[in-house]
Amino acid sequence: MKPQGKVSPTIVKKITSLIKLASLSQLKSFTQIEDLQIEEPTNNEFPIRGHWMAVILLKGTEIKIIFKAHFMTKNATALTSNIRKFESEEKLVTQALDFIKEYCNMTVGAIKRVLGEQDISSGVSLPAIIRGFDDIFSDRADGKESFAPCWTLKNQTTQIDCSAWFEIYEVDSFAGFNFKEAENNIQGNNNIEFF
Repeated sequence: MKPQGKVSPTIVKKITSLIKLASLSQLKSFTQIEDLQIEEPTNNEFPIRGHWMAVILLKGTEIKIIFKAHFMTKNATALTSNIRKFESEEKLVTQALDFIKEYCNMTVGAIKRVLGEQDISSGVSLPAIIRGFDDIFSDRADGKESFAPCWTLKNQTTQIDCSAWFEIYEVDSFAGFNFKEAENNIQGNNNIEFF
């Protein structure tokens, strides 16, 4: 599907901000770590941001977003161990990988929800974990109507690098999009129950 019309830099900035906010909000909610912050990545030029990469796709007729969480095992286990304690290191690592996949699912799910609230329908793939080194095969070139922001979510003890690649197919769908309402809804709907 080819993009229709020129995407304004303002729309790109607002969609980027929405994706970043969803990633931060969901990680804070999921881990119960409130001091996480968004920062510019330290290794922006080098394509490999972590040993592992979780990836998930959101796709509709108006937009496509590929969200990636790049991480090292120690950072994933630090985030996971904050939620509950595990009997063994092996179980912790297994749960940490599942945790990151679920984090990606929650992040893209939040984006899907706020898009849907404003009549932009989409579907979401299942998240997958692959080696972070495989990211070198990704097409990193920003086209005229595709965009690839990256950022880091971190506090003093851990960090996770995130990136997204998005393409807008129906520019008019975002002309009247209420980004402020979407941001408020992302921040306000983070109630997760742990059983």
